[in-house]
Amino acid sequence: MKKSLLRPLLKSFFLVLAVILVFAQVLTGCGKKGQLSGHIYESGTDAPIIGKVIVTIGGQSITVNNGEYSVKDVPVGTQTLKVQAEGYKVYTASVKIDDGQTTKDSFQRQRRKTRALS
Repeated sequence: MKKSLLRPLLKSFFLVLAVILVFAQVLTGCGKKGQLSGHIYESGTDAPIIGKVIVTIGGQSITVNNGEYSVKDVPVGTQTLKVQAEGYKVYTASVKIDDGQTTKDSFQRQRRKTRALS
């Protein structure tokens, strides 16, 4: 008698678990990805920033050397973009990433002020 009750209970448990997992993926947008690309310019000159630039978004970091960047497989939704370049102010912005789309975000960076040596 115990075996006959256990089998339907296990089937029901796994069915409910499967429904919960599918529902959780739909709510979180799990598996949906987009791309972010753009250019990083120096403020006032519109020249691309040359040198080591680190772009961070969606848990990924890439190094940019020519002022142009592209980050693939960024999770869908609003992500925080952070750009760091030696000698420049840190740039942080919220960027909306859409499923299967490339979001473009180009911006200018200002040099940090340096103090003259006396």
